[in-house]
Amino acid sequence: MMDKWPHLSSAPITEAVIEFQFSDSESLTIEVLRNISHLLESMYPIEQEKKSQVIRAVVKGSTPETEYIDEGTIGFTRRSEDGIKIIQLLQDRFAYSHLAPYTTWDDLEQGAFEAWNIFRKEVGIKHIKRVGVRFLNRLDIDLPIKDFADYLYSPPVISDKLPQAVMMHAQRVVLPNKDIEAIAIINQSVEGVDHDKKIVPVILDIDVGKIGNFEASEENILQILRSLQGYKNDIFFGYITPKALEKYI
Repeated sequence: MMDKWPHLSSAPITEAVIEFQFSDSESLTIEVLRNISHLLESMYPIEQEKKSQVIRAVVKGSTPETEYIDEGTIGFTRRSEDGIKIIQLLQDRFAYSHLAPYTTWDDLEQGAFEAWNIFRKEVGIKHIKRVGVRFLNRLDIDLPIKDFADYLYSPPVISDKLPQAVMMHAQRVVLPNKDIEAIAIINQSVEGVDHDKKIVPVILDIDVGKIGNFEASEENILQILRSLQGYKNDIFFGYITPKALEKYI
């Protein structure tokens, strides 16, 4: 499958994420998460507690006020020394992120499973209800731009009855894939002009997930992940023209 996609020596990926969601368990307490966090300390020495706060509007007498309710610690984030690799530990999910510079899918997969296998062993997770892959890409298109269609297969389309200059643009598409029983949520946006760098940044956010009740063995989850990665790549190269990719090859 990989042969059909061109290799990008400098991929425009700002963040790549692998995420597993599972059902809440009464045994998976904050203290259990804290212990798992400590087990990951050697690989991810920087820890941060994740807090939850509920904000709600209340009326006291005739005066509306904002009330803040602190729900305390809901999980932990662990970072590598350089801050590039991030683990999120919550009571209903596990996530592994790799920030730029992105290396390879194999590195992302290996990093995720090194930490996930520790998490899964400690918690005793048998099934996963959602497997997800998310890639955030930023493509810098050089000015001047004659036509966005030279760079994007799904460019901003403006009625010819209106001015054609575009300052910002956002598009959201949800695409099911019946072959692998997955759903992709795609957000493409034009972020405005960077006059200093003479570029227009385009953000392509691709989130592909599969929902079910999946046996949590590494072999089974890897098979699902790789099918999601394939669909993600199909989407990326289906959105970006060869001209837009020239600076990344």
